[in-house]
Amino acid sequence: MELRPDTVTDPVVKAFLQEHLDDMYGNSPACSVHALKPEQLLAPGVSFWTAWDAGSLVGCVALKTLSPVHGEIKTMRTLEKLRGQGIGARLLAHVVQEAGSRGMTQLSLETGSQDFFAPARRLYEKQGFQHCPPFADYTLDANSVFMTLKIANRHPQIGDESRGLSSTPWHRFSRQNGDDPQGQDKNLHRYQLTTQGFGSGLRDRPPHVVLLERLSHMEGVCGSEKADSCIGASRRY
Repeated sequence: MELRPDTVTDPVVKAFLQEHLDDMYGNSPACSVHALKPEQLLAPGVSFWTAWDAGSLVGCVALKTLSPVHGEIKTMRTLEKLRGQGIGARLLAHVVQEAGSRGMTQLSLETGSQDFFAPARRLYEKQGFQHCPPFADYTLDANSVFMTLKIANRHPQIGDESRGLSSTPWHRFSRQNGDDPQGQDKNLHRYQLTTQGFGSGLRDRPPHVVLLERLSHMEGVCGSEKADSCIGASRRY
């Protein structure tokens, strides 16, 4: 899947956005719909991306700047027939990474409270978003749910490049309470990652990124054969 900055000129993209608006107005009262119209996606402070797979449009997402350190997710949509296949998670990861790369430390969103929006709410919760009060110009509304995520920006550290580590900022990934083996946490808890020898900044990076960086480091130290054996073993999990 390829994500591209988009200027909303393609008729296919315009039709996709109209379907998004139709869903919003079809599942929420008009007074509670906050979806951006296509022309609003071109406003200053708004960045818009479309996702393509084999030449077909499969999703979109936008980032609206509220302040230098606070962004808002807008216009996130996955092609209906492909929902549940991970496209939404990739769109979300992209916009979180983009917000962090711009120096933002918080990313928020508004979504619907109706059952139609339940899959979206579960996705946000799974990736660490927490319920919060209304932000920016929003007000309390029974038809709206507000969520936010604190982004752990990671700045380059001396010696990172020599260990094969990138300086890409990432948020902390969370897992739902259904994955809690002890059943002790009724909300969300964060993965704790071992960072010995790799810098404390890795505590704020997704597990799969840490794994790849450790394997890269191992290849440099132990040779590609040993690293390949570890990669093979990791595919079982």
